Amino acid sequence: MVSYGIFSQDRGDQFLRFAMKFPSKLRYGLMAGLMVALVQWGAIACNPATSPNLPASPVPSPSASVAAEISDTNGLIRIDPPPVAPEFRNEWPAELEEEFWQRANVAIEHYTDQNYGNTSGENEKKSYPLAMFDFLAGNREKAISFLENEDVDAGDHAHTEGIDYYFAFTLKGQIRKYFFFGEWLDSDYRQRMFEGAKRWTEEDPNGRSHPLYGNGTGTGGDWSIERRGGWVDSRNTDNLRAMREIAVYLMAEETDNEETRQLYKQKLQRYVQALHNIGMGEWDSENYHGHTFSAYLNLYDFAKDPEVTQLAKAALDWMSAAGAVKYYRGGFGGPTKRDYGSSNVVYGSAAARLLWQYFGDAVGDNPEPERDAIHVITSAYRPPLAVMALARREFDRPVELLATKPTYENWKEGGDEKPAYWETTFFGQTYQMGSVAASFADGDVGPFKLMADNSERGVDYFVVNTGGDRIRPGKREGDQIGQYRNLLIWLRPAAERPFHFQIPKTAQTEIRDNIWFFNWRIPGWPFTPST
Repeated sequence: MVSYGIFSQDRGDQFLRFAMKFPSKLRYGLMAGLMVALVQWGAIACNPATSPNLPASPVPSPSASVAAEISDTNGLIRIDPPPVAPEFRNEWPAELEEEFWQRANVAIEHYTDQNYGNTSGENEKKSYPLAMFDFLAGNREKAISFLENEDVDAGDHAHTEGIDYYFAFTLKGQIRKYFFFGEWLDSDYRQRMFEGAKRWTEEDPNGRSHPLYGNGTGTGGDWSIERRGGWVDSRNTDNLRAMREIAVYLMAEETDNEETRQLYKQKLQRYVQALHNIGMGEWDSENYHGHTFSAYLNLYDFAKDPEVTQLAKAALDWMSAAGAVKYYRGGFGGPTKRDYGSSNVVYGSAAARLLWQYFGDAVGDNPEPERDAIHVITSAYRPPLAVMALARREFDRPVELLATKPTYENWKEGGDEKPAYWETTFFGQTYQMGSVAASFADGDVGPFKLMADNSERGVDYFVVNTGGDRIRPGKREGDQIGQYRNLLIWLRPAAERPFHFQIPKTAQTEIRDNIWFFNWRIPGWPFTPST
């Protein structure tokens, strides 16, 4: 069995029935929006000096940043990002764009005049976005001074002109700093970034022995260069891999290291092909979906090769559609991989806080926009209109959606041969409920969530876990879940393993004939405990 995007190949009839629930205009838009990337894919699938004491080789002037425009009109800061060819754009009507900039300004205001932090290790994960937001708010001199400041660990990066091209989370910010904010950087600093990137990509940096730390000590539990070694962070989760591979590709393209560019173009092709054939290992993660997404925004905005821009759009369209299934009125529900159990409230998950920048449709402003929103706000990308309709539930309900998910490390031998999880999502008129079945235990999968409308907060959550800590997610050994539309049965072994329920404070509980009813703002939900 192979799944395309969020839909199983052998569930094609289910997809068609799902699509037919839409009004005709949205129906064809949804089918086109979610499947167009497959068509696009068919068209696409087609020892230098490292010592810091040596003089840098002559290099052409960097092309960093096709100028972006930042303006303040009608009280709103707006960005006109570097252009992307019309054939790769999902055009939005004016009213959606206006909503987008209203939400963007909430994020900009939230992060204005904050303490940026520092550049130690991978702390640029936080500090670079904060400086960039502050730049958009008008504090340009302060922000640029920080972005150009000497890295705390410059000695570890002497072979790349003191520029940190190692940590994946730093790379995501370095790319937007160089290409988007490059026109405001000092020309000498921008040249250093260019020369460092040229050395960094003169051969594949992944697996290349670090000048100081070789291949690392391999001891300890941290992710430092001393322990891991190499020229670049080699971790392979979806989000870290995306940050690394996209950064290497873009800097190889920028510095004319063609052999490395072609190698990484192939890596990106394989990854996007896997998205559309089997899905993502970190599927629908509340914590990491946005990190992978924002990395691909860099590729979409700054790739020069039109085939690679097309790849980026195919990835972003897929990821925005997958996110739209789980996003609901500021919440993010249903089964998720890499679920840490602390996000079961409106705006509680990083994925919801990021996707809100596009989808909105929530009660009240986002109290803590994601820092990765800096990539959303300064990008030309917009999700397809059909995906917006999906996120805002603009289709006939009730309807059931069936999907499959791959194993986490799906790039390993046999990882693409069959699904590891089978997912059911039911969209009701005032709620949605989702669950996942698998043949094995899995400690960081959230196997079930229900979200129901709440006029004051957006949604309320009803979450169930078994064993361990009451908020800890996970599919436990022996647990079996079966769902058909709005009916779900959850069996567990006859052992001292309790069910834990997260119930809204507004809910009222009633027990009649050993059936528990949870009532909150929607008709009562019956629950029968096992005996």
